[in-house]
Amino acid sequence: MAKQDLLAIDVGTNVIKVLSGFIDQHGILSVTGNGIVPTDGFSKGTIVNQDLLTKAFSLAVDCVASNHDLKTSPIYLGISGMGLNAHHAVGHIPLKSLDGITQSDLDRVYRAAVLTTVPEEMEILHVLPKCFRVDGQVFNTPPFGQSGKQIEADVLIVTLPKKVIHEFIGSVEAAGFRITGVVANAVAVGHSFKPDLVASSCVILDIGAGNTDIAVYDDGGRIVQIDSLPFGGDYITSDIMQGVGIDYQHAEAVKRYFAKLDKRLYGQEVVLDCNDDGTTDKNIPYDFLYQIIESRVEEIVTLIYESLTTTLSERNVEKIYITGGCSLLNSFSDYFEKISGLQVAKTSDQLPSEYSNPMNTACYGVMRYAAPKHIPLVDSGTSTWESFLTKVKRIFKPSTV
Repeated sequence: MAKQDLLAIDVGTNVIKVLSGFIDQHGILSVTGNGIVPTDGFSKGTIVNQDLLTKAFSLAVDCVASNHDLKTSPIYLGISGMGLNAHHAVGHIPLKSLDGITQSDLDRVYRAAVLTTVPEEMEILHVLPKCFRVDGQVFNTPPFGQSGKQIEADVLIVTLPKKVIHEFIGSVEAAGFRITGVVANAVAVGHSFKPDLVASSCVILDIGAGNTDIAVYDDGGRIVQIDSLPFGGDYITSDIMQGVGIDYQHAEAVKRYFAKLDKRLYGQEVVLDCNDDGTTDKNIPYDFLYQIIESRVEEIVTLIYESLTTTLSERNVEKIYITGGCSLLNSFSDYFEKISGLQVAKTSDQLPSEYSNPMNTACYGVMRYAAPKHIPLVDSGTSTWESFLTKVKRIFKPSTV
């Protein structure tokens, strides 16, 4: 059976995650391996040492490279935060023919929206349609075959500064790997869910170490808002470091240990053995850790909720899904339910059990986003966004991407 290898790379604040897999001729995606390494050479959204970052990419890909021909495998890069921007735009054009709207017409109307709103220094990652109007008549899906004098498209355009994206691509390609495409994690993460989860108005929160990516879906399963907030679980880790007097890696381990414990231990005078290699005096009262971690979680949740207050009301959001490494702390779900009054659930992705971890959700989403574009021996046609972005790339970006 024909198959096409795929690699997805998720660039996180603290770690680079890689998933390998393949797509078969029936469009079925299988995951075959994963790798994770520290994101060396990168700090607070800025590349501080390109050589170290290149080495980190190389090490991450090497974890899954044994069964893949990286010279021919498509590699997709998922990016969070780092100047990610999303804004609404409207494009409108006269229709040239009365024979019905074609793919060419949609490409032209998307281009009209882009040319009027996207500055030269920004790279286009995604153009996501909200709705179309043909002579004033509204369509929620591409109105192929409809006749009229004018078509208008409301779209959400997701961009990233060219400088940022080119630096990352340069670091990966310096390691010997050619990037096929770049994806905003906030867009990709929904692809890792079962389709019915995003079929109603909902919010997906991907809470990582240094960023919180937000994707808002309407009741038609369309993304209508994207945002990325510059904070996440590192705030908690930093507090543990200061409160307990340990280094970053040790504090991360303590945080993961705490996430597995029952909150009913609070008030029971339980003392936890939080020692690691090189320490013997880190026997910490559970209540002390609880107060450090819970107070910071509540603060982070409050900040995220405040950024979403208007959206939750205007969009009649029915549910909030939480994923990312921080979702391992049950407190995030608890506080969101308490503050928002909405049902909150941890995401249920479609990863095989051996890879199923909320830390992998965005990376898996990148892979699922890419998979339909690489089904072997099947002429799946060119989608609206693919055709449009191919043309846009010729205008806004060098041919190396």
